[in-house]
Amino acid sequence: DIADALRHSRDELEMTVAERTAELHRATTELQTILDASPVGIVLFRADFTVQRWNAAFERLFGWSAYELARRPSLLADEIDDGWSPVLDALEKAAAPFRMEIRMQRKDRSEFDASVACAPLTHDDGSPAGFVANIGDISDRKTAEASLQKTRAELVHVTRVMTLGELAASTVPCRTIGGD
Repeated sequence: DIADALRHSRDELEMTVAERTAELHRATTELQTILDASPVGIVLFRADFTVQRWNAAFERLFGWSAYELARRPSLLADEIDDGWSPVLDALEKAAAPFRMEIRMQRKDRSEFDASVACAPLTHDDGSPAGFVANIGDISDRKTAEASLQKTRAELVHVTRVMTLGELAASTVPCRTIGGD
């Protein structure tokens, strides 16, 4: 009868919805586990630059707590727009993931050297949906590179001085002991 068929269809639909909901919950949990396990800051922005999702490394890197980010999703757009300007400019032109090194600003206004890898996100129709950014603090690497460059410059200078010294020594006449 029709009532039994409708109940059966409803039961099947409810079971399918429950299965899909469980799958979505598993996928969401897996994604959050991946985000939380990453040593680099990861943040997902919507097209209007509001924060959609982030990880603990992002919180530590920038100094914003999960509570602050959840209560004010436009916090980053409001507070550190200057640090994100190069990223936004590149995103306007990017059709594929890209990387850049820039100076960024923390909540306390201190700056750091950052390696930023971004990928634009799109809706099914191809329209912009936002972007994901992976951000690593490369200040130690930049300091080491500057130190290496300084050491190389000093080595070049010492090499020149030694070469000039050897050249000067080779042009001075050699006197022997007891000679005229």
